[in-house]
Amino acid sequence: MSSSEQMPPKMLYLMRLFSIAEPIGALAMAVGFLTQWAALGFIIIMLGAINFKINKWKSPFSAQDKTGWEFDFIILAANTAILLLGAGALSLDKLFFK
Repeated sequence: MSSSEQMPPKMLYLMRLFSIAEPIGALAMAVGFLTQWAALGFIIIMLGAINFKINKWKSPFSAQDKTGWEFDFIILAANTAILLLGAGALSLDKLFFK
């Protein structure tokens, strides 16, 4: 993909970075390996997504006619819980790090 007038090169770079980082983080969360680090990465991504939706798109928290940022906030809260509480008993983190 090449950048166009609608997409600046910096945004294209971020899209390429996230297209690699998000699946790796999702795999880490699914198997329970380095989950707190993956959760921290997802928290950073969700804060950026919420900021983008509020400031650029002017989206409300929730709306019937357009996408709000309520789902992003739920993902942010869930990842904050995982960051603070850990992966749980059935995870590779417990096997390797305790």
